[in-house]
Amino acid sequence: MILSGIIFLLAVLLLLNIRKESGETVHLFSKKNTTVFLSLLITVLYVVLISVVGFPIATLLYLFGLMMFFRIKSWKILIGVPVLTTAILYGVFTRFLFVQFPRGILF
Repeated sequence: MILSGIIFLLAVLLLLNIRKESGETVHLFSKKNTTVFLSLLITVLYVVLISVVGFPIATLLYLFGLMMFFRIKSWKILIGVPVLTTAILYGVFTRFLFVQFPRGILF
């Protein structure tokens, strides 16, 4: 968790440095970046949810929430993509690679 925070901070500093060298005005907290920060917030909530409800449920909620956030309107896609993605990831990692996912404290 600490390492990911350091990587995120370094990425922001790199972005600021690149924009400064190109002569652009740097506005980190502009209206253009709202989508990025909200997506980051949803991802942080996903990481917290994994330890509470476990990988499968957290992943379903995360993918569904992210797709709703990006205004996907088709209910077939809104339901199908999270279910299929979670099932494939869970199946491949648990059955073939023998990786155990967090079960969460609720289960």
